[in-house]
Amino acid sequence: MQALILTGGQGTRLRPLTLTTLKPLLPIANVSFLNYPLALLRAAHVKEAVMCTSDKMEPYRELIRAQKQLGTRVLCSPETKSLGTGGAVKNAERFVTESPFFAMNGDSLTDIDFSQMLRFHKSKKAKVTLALIPVEDASQFGLVLTDKNSRVQKFIEKPSDPDAASKGKTLINGGMYIMEKEVLDLIPKDSVYSLERELFPQLIKRGWPLFGFPAKASTYWLDIGTPEKYLKGNIDMILGEIRAKIPAGSARARLGNCAIHKTASIAKDVVIGKNCAVGENAVIKNSVLLDGVRIGRDCVIENCVLGNRCTIENNSHILKIKILGDGSRITAYSRL
Repeated sequence: MQALILTGGQGTRLRPLTLTTLKPLLPIANVSFLNYPLALLRAAHVKEAVMCTSDKMEPYRELIRAQKQLGTRVLCSPETKSLGTGGAVKNAERFVTESPFFAMNGDSLTDIDFSQMLRFHKSKKAKVTLALIPVEDASQFGLVLTDKNSRVQKFIEKPSDPDAASKGKTLINGGMYIMEKEVLDLIPKDSVYSLERELFPQLIKRGWPLFGFPAKASTYWLDIGTPEKYLKGNIDMILGEIRAKIPAGSARARLGNCAIHKTASIAKDVVIGKNCAVGENAVIKNSVLLDGVRIGRDCVIENCVLGNRCTIENNSHILKIKILGDGSRITAYSRL
């Protein structure tokens, strides 16, 4: 099978990290993020993945080589302008040789069973199947209403009604799809177009079979596109909140190859990259340190994401800053 992964976003909510590292390549537990969805798709017998991207191919070359060794061929479908989710899928049509195929957002950290979703799609004879994720609060998402046979009836975009959004667990669109190739004929070429707001409502209007695959209540799903969610995804990974084992192609690790002073205190909810150094009596909690970070003595770091090669000099306390960009330097005795 084939899969399209939508990686064309600019990662603006994760700046300044994404000024130097593409969002899909940011690490989760010291593994480049894209390894996780690619591993899940490979378990569902996906042999070829096409990245729908607005970026140049060069940053992906190492990932492409590594995935080839694991049995997944990775291609790039570049966009010269932002086309939206539907436009990006249409732009990659020339790569689609199989039907059905997977399509998914490139910032969804999940352990959903794609094989089970594919069986559901085939059993329903669907043209498109959406992965539906159960959440307690749907107010920040698009609510999906289905009938008793799981056929999609209606979409409610970010419901404002508190009762509609919070009566127990409700189903939202998880940004993961299975599509029959003929659906691409409905998407205009070289146009900004949305799967969620234009294509899927059109399918309902035309009477085409659009179904929602209800993921198990235990399914993990997280959009890592904000500082808070990116930090949470890292911590959830190392604490085992993602229930399925995801063979990411390289070892997930809480601590990379780093030098930590024996008097330093590193909490369980901390991820530290390679070539980092942590000084004596430093305390680090609920944080992610990317590669090459230097933490001086008697520092306190909490609730932070520190970019590559950051330096935090002695006796500094950083308690509220969510992200420091690559190469940032905080001078001694600072309080942030």
